[in-house]
Amino acid sequence: MDVINILVAEKDPLIRACLRHSISRDEHLVIKWETDNGIEAVYMAKNFQPDIVLLNAKLPRMDGIEAARCIRQNSASIPIVVMSIYKERQKEALDAGATAFIVKDCGCDAIFNYLRAMALPDRSAAVISETL
Repeated sequence: MDVINILVAEKDPLIRACLRHSISRDEHLVIKWETDNGIEAVYMAKNFQPDIVLLNAKLPRMDGIEAARCIRQNSASIPIVVMSIYKERQKEALDAGATAFIVKDCGCDAIFNYLRAMALPDRSAAVISETL
């Protein structure tokens, strides 16, 4: 299995550190790019073509939902996972082009497990969502 390069856009440095720690347990998953705002996330996704983009729904400079919409316009194939503490934002995120939605209070380990499942060749967001 090849390495799966992940772009994380999360405004909270503690959550980014938590995600780094959880994801570092798997040699096939690497957080290669990090940012704390939506504008940089769009730029990085367009220029570096990550394998997976993980976005906080609420980011400074450009909302994560709008960033998902922009990333989707630039690349139809990049899986985009939007996370929020508000489950009510799920429809908005999916309508903007996100592949999947995660409620942040599930914890970093659950997010890691979700990303790991997405990295499998036969991934299915619908099946994975049912496990959260």
